[in-house]
Amino acid sequence: MSTYLIFPSIAAAQAASNSQASALGCDGITTKYWWAVQPLTDGTCALVINPGTQFDTDVTVGKLTAGLTAGQKSAIINAVTAGTKLPWVLPLSTFTSRMNAQQQQAVVNSTNPDVSKGWSLIQSTGASNATRKVDLSDPIIQAMLDGMLTDGIINQTQYAVVSAYVAVAQVPN
Repeated sequence: MSTYLIFPSIAAAQAASNSQASALGCDGITTKYWWAVQPLTDGTCALVINPGTQFDTDVTVGKLTAGLTAGQKSAIINAVTAGTKLPWVLPLSTFTSRMNAQQQQAVVNSTNPDVSKGWSLIQSTGASNATRKVDLSDPIIQAMLDGMLTDGIINQTQYAVVSAYVAVAQVPN
């Protein structure tokens, strides 16, 4: 799962990404920016740090840190912490509002392991339904949605709407 470093504007996030590229010896022409930036729902912007790639925090933050200050490194957050600032992280109420009561009950009662695992993950994201969030980019949630479609809990149109959020979350660097 990606992690994020939030800045007050797109320009500030791009400047930090450019600083990291420069600190790593990039030429500023072929590689001007190191990380992708993601505008957030509150008007701020985040650097997107992708695990398992050369853009991972283990590589760029843990070993090659010249482009980030100590404060920036400590401010890196995950999707749950960023919460609904990310366009693909929905409050539980928004997620469930896209289903009728019968569909919601089918999710709760599902014996499909993918649906059950996803629902358990959602339940673990907050102390109450008012604080719970659904990270549509999480592979467990994606498997849950696939299971909901396969089991007929949601229809293709509902699935397509959710898939549009997931596509935004997976924009490559």
